[in-house]
Amino acid sequence: SFADLAYDKDWKNVVRLEADSKVKITSVVPGKVDLLQGGVFAKLRKLPQDSTFEVKTPTAVATVRGSEYRTTFILGQTDVFNAASSRIIVYGIKEDGSVDKDTAVMIEKDKKTSVETVGKSPKPPEKMSDGEIKTGKSLRGSIETNVEKAEKEGRVANIQSVTEIEKYIREEKKKVLAASASVKPDELSRVTDMRRRPFGGDREMAPPPREDEQEEIPSKEEPSSDKNA
Repeated sequence: SFADLAYDKDWKNVVRLEADSKVKITSVVPGKVDLLQGGVFAKLRKLPQDSTFEVKTPTAVATVRGSEYRTTFILGQTDVFNAASSRIIVYGIKEDGSVDKDTAVMIEKDKKTSVETVGKSPKPPEKMSDGEIKTGKSLRGSIETNVEKAEKEGRVANIQSVTEIEKYIREEKKKVLAASASVKPDELSRVTDMRRRPFGGDREMAPPPREDEQEEIPSKEEPSSDKNA
């Protein structure tokens, strides 16, 4: 079994969740997927401008600006396979869970790397086997067939197009610039952080809620002076 996740209305960026996989989608733009078990194949043809896509496992992070690549996490080991011409950067994960930028390894087309365990650096790139190359082509073809079928059936994703996402990003950047121009230098970081809040944390890159969706924050009542209260 499998599932294909479309990251835009036009099916330009699709991620295949392979059988027996467990993932957590932590962000849509930039695309971030936590792979906890199994494998994913990312077919990325048109990411929003200045955006990236990354797959993170307990032992490694693989990030790109646009490519087709497969990441697996099986029995504690991460393997990353590059199926397209764009380069992929792979980092190891430190014992504390942070990304170890000093361990960066870049893999070209038809190359692969692996990270055996937490705290280890990615292995030097090596050529993919014929079977691994065939698997990548098979996954790509299967996704394309699935997308064609969805389009013929007239299925439309309830998500923004890449153009709409880029427009939203530009508008948010303008708000940040406008806010920074109206405050003192020592207040700049605070305002910028507030503007970036929709892009981080549990609501990363989620658009601000509409007025009719705003959550009511209960006011704190003054403590009663009545001893029997």
